[in-house]
Amino acid sequence: MITDEIRKFINKNKNEKARESWLRTIKVHNKVHGVKLSKINPMITKWTKNAEFKDIEELWESGYVEERIIAAKLLSRIGKKNPDKTLKLVKEFSKTLTDWATCDTLATQGIRGIIKRKSDEIIKFAVRCTQSNNLWKKRFGIVLMINHPDNQEAKKIVNTLKNDNEYYVKKAVEWLERKVKR
Repeated sequence: MITDEIRKFINKNKNEKARESWLRTIKVHNKVHGVKLSKINPMITKWTKNAEFKDIEELWESGYVEERIIAAKLLSRIGKKNPDKTLKLVKEFSKTLTDWATCDTLATQGIRGIIKRKSDEIIKFAVRCTQSNNLWKKRFGIVLMINHPDNQEAKKIVNTLKNDNEYYVKKAVEWLERKVKR
């Protein structure tokens, strides 16, 4: 399993300064190894060659920010092999979001390989997510719509949520609104 190789890499490259930076940036998460994305990103292509869905699930279930981000990035690469499984995982993972970094990575990259093939399902799911009382699920739904800015639902979401008082929701709505107005 590629998971062991990834975790060895993480242990070799983690440091307290990077951990503190992650904690300051995402503010709400304490499961952080302390590995910079600039170290992780070049490895994604290498890990993709041997990645399987079970690796992605195991990485996500760890709860660590870096492992979840790696899982989402790997899912974007191998997801097109099985779009139904990919969408199922995205839906499952969205229930356990705890910060904007993993939320946005899953919403923008995790589904990248299936956006065209599963567009209608993704849009319906995104709309349901935006109606959630859970902050991260709501943000996730908004960010999912960034992949579909020309869809009428994107405009409705902007209009419905533009006065939301939650900071992370407000920022996602502003991001979507910029895409919608292009």
